[in-house]
Amino acid sequence: MNSGSRLPGVKRVIFTLIVFGFAEFSALAQDGEGGGPPPANVDVAPVTVEDVRDTITLTGSITTRRASEISAEVSARVAEVLADAGDYVTKDQVLARLRSEPIRLQRDEAQGQLVIEEAKLEELLNGSRVEDIEIERAESEEAKAALDLAILEEKRLRKLFETGVVSDSEYDLTRTEMLEKMAAYERELAQFERARKGPRAEEIASQRGEVQAARARVAQYHDMVERHEIRAPFNGVLGAKLVEAGQWVNPGMSVLTIAELDILRVEVKVPERHFNEVAPGTPARVFIDAVPNAAIEARITHRIPLANEASRTFPVRVEFPNPDMKIAPGMFARATFEIGPEAERRSMLVPRDAVVMSPDRSQSVWVIRDGDNGPAAFPETVETGRFWKGSVEIVSEGLQPGDRVVVRGNERLFPSQPVSIRKGS
Repeated sequence: MNSGSRLPGVKRVIFTLIVFGFAEFSALAQDGEGGGPPPANVDVAPVTVEDVRDTITLTGSITTRRASEISAEVSARVAEVLADAGDYVTKDQVLARLRSEPIRLQRDEAQGQLVIEEAKLEELLNGSRVEDIEIERAESEEAKAALDLAILEEKRLRKLFETGVVSDSEYDLTRTEMLEKMAAYERELAQFERARKGPRAEEIASQRGEVQAARARVAQYHDMVERHEIRAPFNGVLGAKLVEAGQWVNPGMSVLTIAELDILRVEVKVPERHFNEVAPGTPARVFIDAVPNAAIEARITHRIPLANEASRTFPVRVEFPNPDMKIAPGMFARATFEIGPEAERRSMLVPRDAVVMSPDRSQSVWVIRDGDNGPAAFPETVETGRFWKGSVEIVSEGLQPGDRVVVRGNERLFPSQPVSIRKGS
């Protein structure tokens, strides 16, 4: 048997010697004057049993879900910039304004023309007024009377013309006047009938078209005015301000940059052997070095089935909320996924903080048991297995479910040392 296979036994011997040394020191201390050391203040937690699954931990960087360069849509001079780099802005918030006075005047003119066209349509829809119809009736009757008089005069001169009393020119003049009166009467009669019947359907349809065209011109100018206000496309933080007031911009020119930080994502590369063990919806825990002692509960949102041929890994994206803005793109992150069967086996667990690492790399926990003068801490050598939701699996014997182990204050304990358990632990 090689020397490597004897290492665990050697570690136990060393640990036992240390324990006996502490025990001897404890006995001497308690036999001395003063009645021994005071109890140590500790926090404790119970040993639990849970269904533990295998996990994989992969590394990646924090990225934004959405980032954009906000560009100008029209050519104009920048009138004012209302935001700066680092500002948090909301969707549709005005970030900058371009000079738009000429377009506003054209819009006002179009709105005035729309009012005129709508009034014309309203007049056609309402039909002729009673007083207008009566006026047309009176004018047609007046024209009829004038015509009747002209007809009588034409008949009288015709008889005189036939007897040679009047000349050709006199009769022609009278006949012409009669024909003019007849045309005038027909015109007035047509106007009266039009007023009485109201506008035709074609006239109303034509005027409706004029109103629609006027409304389209107003909407067009209104849209052009809107384009002179540069707004945030979504909630986010501005990254860079690229223009200042007085600067001329053209369509497509970048004005500001924005990144969404309310929801962030970490993209990791999953080995092909685990490809079918993760999918959208799979729970994940994200650990970020810049935010210590915090595990973010998240889920996989995207599994991209396009492998990197060199590494045989697949991109997987995990998204999580970032309400307090403590996390920023570019930070290093680790994502842990649960894989394997839903309930692989029941395991005994203790909090990670309960496990103490000795200089010889052996591990132990301090268990609270009854001592000579009340609760006391006793060391228990353990072997650990998998990590699980802030706890660690204990694969060795010695602990029992429900045992209390020290999770805080275990750095300076010695065997059988009296302890004072803080409330709430």
